[in-house]
Amino acid sequence: MRRLRSAAVALLLFGCVGPTLATQPVAPGEVWVERLEVRFDEPGRGLLQLGLLANGVGEPVQAQSVDWELWLDNRYFAAGVEQVDVAVAAAGETKVSLELPLVFPKLPVASEPARLQLSARGGVVLRGGTREERHPFQGSVKAAVARAPLLGGPGSE
Repeated sequence: MRRLRSAAVALLLFGCVGPTLATQPVAPGEVWVERLEVRFDEPGRGLLQLGLLANGVGEPVQAQSVDWELWLDNRYFAAGVEQVDVAVAAAGETKVSLELPLVFPKLPVASEPARLQLSARGGVVLRGGTREERHPFQGSVKAAVARAPLLGGPGSE
């Protein structure tokens, strides 16, 4: 019995350490981060790949825009607003996929792939009839990122 209780406590304590990307929306209008990847191919340039799942709101609507922020290791890195035109079904999940270019001042880069905490937050504007509502999202994941810019602070080369 004691072993079983210890195992349950370990699961509670360590089961939440992995990626916090959602597996599936549950409430109407809820938006989840399904995919969060960052790539840096050359100094001062990168690409954010953001995959969202929007849960239906009970009627067909259009996703019109996505405002977003990207944080690297809990440091603000980039933000933007992307216009989209995605039909969101009345029920179930609809994918909204974005490839967002990142342009930033040239910074020194890590010589080895860096394990970073990638975090994204923002909102998706859904419009149907005369109703327009912003539905927030946020997600975070640890990932190895090649040629990651060095932002300073602890852990920088």
